[in-house]
Amino acid sequence: MRNTIRIALVGQPNCGKSTFFNQLVGYKAQTSNFPGTTVEFLTAEVTYEGTKLIITDLPGIYSLLGEEPAERVTLKYLLENPVDLIINILDSSVISRSLELTIELSTLGIPMILVLNMMDEAEKKGIKVDTKKLEEILGIPVIQTVATQGKGVDQVIKRVFNPQKPLKLLKIDLGYEAEEAIKTAVAQIKKLYPSLNEEACKILAIADIDGQLGILAKEEAERIKNSLSSLMKIDSPWLLIHQEKHKLAMEIFESCAKITHVKKQKFLDYKLDSILMNSYAGPLIAFLTLLGIFFLVQKLGGLLSEIFALPFDRLSEIIELTTWNEFLKAIVKSVVDGINSGIGIVFPYFIPFVFLLSLLEDLGYLSRLAFVLDHFLHRIGLHGKSVVPFILGYGCNVPAVFSTRIIESERERVTTAFLIPFIPCSARLAIIFALANLFIGFRFTFALFVLNIFVIAILAKIASLLYKSEATDFILEIPPYRIPTMKGILSKVWYKLKDFIFFAWPVIVIGSLVLSLMQFFGLDDIINRAFSPLVQGVLGINQKLGIVLIFGILRKELALIMASEALKTPIEMLNTVMTKKEMVVFVTFVTFYTPCLSTILALWKEIGLTKTLIQIAMSLILASLLGILMGMFF
Repeated sequence: MRNTIRIALVGQPNCGKSTFFNQLVGYKAQTSNFPGTTVEFLTAEVTYEGTKLIITDLPGIYSLLGEEPAERVTLKYLLENPVDLIINILDSSVISRSLELTIELSTLGIPMILVLNMMDEAEKKGIKVDTKKLEEILGIPVIQTVATQGKGVDQVIKRVFNPQKPLKLLKIDLGYEAEEAIKTAVAQIKKLYPSLNEEACKILAIADIDGQLGILAKEEAERIKNSLSSLMKIDSPWLLIHQEKHKLAMEIFESCAKITHVKKQKFLDYKLDSILMNSYAGPLIAFLTLLGIFFLVQKLGGLLSEIFALPFDRLSEIIELTTWNEFLKAIVKSVVDGINSGIGIVFPYFIPFVFLLSLLEDLGYLSRLAFVLDHFLHRIGLHGKSVVPFILGYGCNVPAVFSTRIIESERERVTTAFLIPFIPCSARLAIIFALANLFIGFRFTFALFVLNIFVIAILAKIASLLYKSEATDFILEIPPYRIPTMKGILSKVWYKLKDFIFFAWPVIVIGSLVLSLMQFFGLDDIINRAFSPLVQGVLGINQKLGIVLIFGILRKELALIMASEALKTPIEMLNTVMTKKEMVVFVTFVTFYTPCLSTILALWKEIGLTKTLIQIAMSLILASLLGILMGMFF
């Protein structure tokens, strides 16, 4: 038995691949019900019976041979890394379509296991699969699973120790003259990837000649393509592979699967979709759903906040009564306040928000929301694939910025990445909910979100008018409605919460300590005076909040949480040192101003330094103007 086995998980979007990955390695991958979540890939190591399994969750793709960034990432990984085994995960409810990717993978000659996931969904559609017959046709193990329930996962793990290479299924016959025309291209690919068999090299060459892969030089690919077109009288040689692959997938499906009946639930799904995705009712329901979430989070968060914060408030009072010297007292109190900020402020609002969002996602509603949102995006000059990054932005801006890689249009990709920092992430939302609930009210929270959407719409429209480009198509797969499992929802809550606990919370505690030390030695006054023209002169808020804006660049939520530390007042008593107008201006400014450091670095990587600096400058100007504007109405 080998000491290490390198496994690659490959599957189409929305096949449950990341859920399966979570079952194998623990809840480390973000799972979603719309394509585009895993833009790059995740790798984790687990030890099973003394063998180290290095498992990589590759992006969800429809084809190995396409020109999408995710497709190229997957093919490049499989060709250039030592992969011992491919676990190909299929959505069993759409098995005929899913088999097309399986056929492509089989050409690589890498040992495989085929996982028929979502068998519960297939059964609802009346689909029954003869796994034994499918194993005979493919030459590899075939295992049925329901990843959300963990069914069949153990069987898959047991089979990784006896990998089998798939049979060579896809064979393309171009004829003698055409085969001669692509001979040099095949030889180049064989030289680059010696482990590939002749048929795989030929298939890759045909796809590359058509401009799909970017392996050959553009001029040479064009020359060979023209030669093939004249010989075979076809515009796209790639269509030959596509047609043969589709035909083969249908033949395999018809020989191994049969459809008996469709359960009544499917018709209920259609009925629900006709309402939720209706051009008139859909946006209204989406609006009411989001409004309901905000209302519930604010009310529930307020209740939980009082319970969670009480012990720490009492502890702070005890520290004040101690006879310790002022320096020690300041240090201990700042640490307690930093811990309290997480437990008493973030947790009560953050957890309900992520829980409700995960519930909608697992129900299958978020993809329908994306469909409804797509119509709105078209009106403001964005198209299709911008939907996914915007929805992800409400979780965290950083992966949302990286997910813009799925957008082919350069103008739309840059515009979408540019706008994402204006979307409040879940941690920032928790603070907005908390402060608004304590001092301002639900009306302000709602107005802030409407303003947020309005700003994004206006900026997107301006960008579309300044930089014209063709509209891109967006194919969105709508999953069936599912009954969420508490385990699945809580795993997503933990995934988000873990990031806050291990990354944001320590920064908050350290930031609180640093600020306390700066105040003790009087260093905060220097920074506050430097920021006074903006903070006091333009925004009209307390000068002492200037230093808080510096910490906010590290983590946006820090600026809101540490306001109490800067003003030396408990969060629940901030209204005694800040007027309602000051609170409105401050919260609005922090919502829109300079992105956090992680987001700045992500933007720099994706759109370049110049555009990132423009985004920072624009966000500062907008935040100032909007802060003043909101202060006039509340």
